[in-house]
Amino acid sequence: MKRTTVKSQYSPFLPFTTQGKFVLLAVLFVGGLIGWFVSGSQSNKIVYIHTEQVFASFDLTKELDAKLSNTFEARRTVLDNLDLQIQSVRTSQTATQDSVQLLQGTLAQKHREFSEDHEQQRQTYHERILTQINQYAKEFQEEQGYDLILGANGSGGIMAAQAEHDVTEAFIEFINRSYQGK
Repeated sequence: MKRTTVKSQYSPFLPFTTQGKFVLLAVLFVGGLIGWFVSGSQSNKIVYIHTEQVFASFDLTKELDAKLSNTFEARRTVLDNLDLQIQSVRTSQTATQDSVQLLQGTLAQKHREFSEDHEQQRQTYHERILTQINQYAKEFQEEQGYDLILGANGSGGIMAAQAEHDVTEAFIEFINRSYQGK
């Protein structure tokens, strides 16, 4: 018996058709690119920093934290003085209920104002610090010739990395030196 073969445009041996050869070449090309990138990443300079440590160690952070703390302490003194005034008026024999309530209202209003202003100032400082750190990160990247600087912050962005790629201390030194104008 003679077998006849029917040509089908869908062959189970796709790589041997013209279309299959094109697909095979495309797969090999993409695979080669991926392999080149992965093997080349060892020659690429990819490093990481511990962002929370950088933020806490930055001189600007320390300065603004001190400024915020000083403002907070000064305002707490104002509130404590108002509270003492309320206590003094209460014990006074000439005090009226209205005068005590007026002082209590003033105390509550000042407390709200101070709390809102404190939170707004804290947020403004936080944004200022992050903006400055990001600017210094760009400068550090260019100066050191890094291709990529990743931020490890404990939330899973970087699950594990070799310590040799950790440039946190060098980056902290760089940003503090840059901030101080040295």
